[in-house]
Amino acid sequence: INNLLDKDIISAKLNECISPVHSICSREKIEYGNLTDQNFSFTKQEFNLFFSNYYPNKFIAEEIKQQIEKDKKIKINLVEIPLIELSKKIDNRDYELALSITYRCINGIIPTFFNLIGIIKEDYADEILQYIDFFYKGKEFDASKVESLINDGLPFIPLFEIGSFQLISEELYGYHLDGQGIISFAGINIKQEQANEKRSKEKESCT
Repeated sequence: INNLLDKDIISAKLNECISPVHSICSREKIEYGNLTDQNFSFTKQEFNLFFSNYYPNKFIAEEIKQQIEKDKKIKINLVEIPLIELSKKIDNRDYELALSITYRCINGIIPTFFNLIGIIKEDYADEILQYIDFFYKGKEFDASKVESLINDGLPFIPLFEIGSFQLISEELYGYHLDGQGIISFAGINIKQEQANEKRSKEKESCT
């Protein structure tokens, strides 16, 4: 299903307030090639997609339905339910497809794996551990293979990360955005020269 979605189109329609995510491990796009023209054979042709209607979830759900149903190979039924009920379904794995929020680790392939090891399919996790063992023994490490195994072994598909626009004074420096896009004020400071110059101008305008 992930290969049938054009996330860039959805992002553009929402004026880039969300950014496409192609891997849980990094910001790099994994190239799957052009799969839209291939003759897929599906064991199941109809799915229920559960979602809660908080912005922009409903729009994203409708776009997912439209894109996936374009080739008329899969039918998507949109099911809007309250957030509490959706959370219970996700906790109990009582769903076919569900649109929800998760946290993203972007600290590298191995840290991401150990952060998510509890939910990665067991056979995928076992294979990944073999590759990681090679890495710690100084042998060749196939990073792209491990990244693909992590993404394929997850019970969810990363789609987007939420963006935000911040108004930052030019007098501030030393701040940075954390992994969730929140401004960290640790180490923040003020450019004293610009601040003093601004205060002087304000005093002059008042006299």
